[in-house]
Amino acid sequence: MLESQQEYLKLSPYSLNKNDKREQFTKYMNELTRYHYQNSAEYKKMLDGLNYSQENFYQLEDLPMLPIGLFKEYELCSVPKDKIVRTMKSSGTSGQKQSKVLLDSNTTRAQTRCLSYIIADFIGNKRLPMIILDSELVKKDPRLFSARGAGIIGFAIFGRDVFYALDNDMNLRVDELKDFIAKHNDSNIILSGYTYIVWKFFQQALADKNIFLDIAKGFLFHIGGWKKLIAEAVTADIYRDSLKKVCGNIQVQDYYGMAEQLGSVFVECEHGHKH
Repeated sequence: MLESQQEYLKLSPYSLNKNDKREQFTKYMNELTRYHYQNSAEYKKMLDGLNYSQENFYQLEDLPMLPIGLFKEYELCSVPKDKIVRTMKSSGTSGQKQSKVLLDSNTTRAQTRCLSYIIADFIGNKRLPMIILDSELVKKDPRLFSARGAGIIGFAIFGRDVFYALDNDMNLRVDELKDFIAKHNDSNIILSGYTYIVWKFFQQALADKNIFLDIAKGFLFHIGGWKKLIAEAVTADIYRDSLKKVCGNIQVQDYYGMAEQLGSVFVECEHGHKH
């Protein structure tokens, strides 16, 4: 990790105004571009083709930009291969080829810290009882360790006494779920899952059985594509309201993230915008 990035990580995620944020972002993007240019032969070759000069300081609009689809075609890497500790893959929806992102230990730690700072701004610094709205297979099956698995497992750092609400056949464990909520209902509870999985196997399962969980207070964070839900005419408002009807007093937070940069998630604010 660059020394300047260590300083950046000390900042509160939403503390800068627009102009200060742009100034900081431009500075670090220039540093990162130079770093990758010096440490990745493939990246250097592409930037040389775009007449990039590492001696220049570029404004954001003038920095060389490359299509993110390159991660689907090449193993882009700026550290020695023996330093790679994790390989992330995108969800690869609609039969698309998956992006492959190689992470070293420094990047993995930085992403975890970024994620924790961002989410702490919403839930505080204290670990809370957590319900993961998926099966434990999501953390065991390497085929699922993509956007779905990574988003869920990454969220587990905020939880204690973590409970998986679905069994290995994707059936809702209703009785155990009710017991867990009764045990922790004097505290904030975090619920986390993949957008479509939450709808199909949690919300609809509860609604079909006319079950109300009566959570006293909590947060439900969900991540993932909306393609299947849009096809079913499920809007963001319908999604949010339907979950509250079966759960109780929860704050439903949609957030966006991608395998190419796991630590920087964009969480929905009260006005429906992702920051």
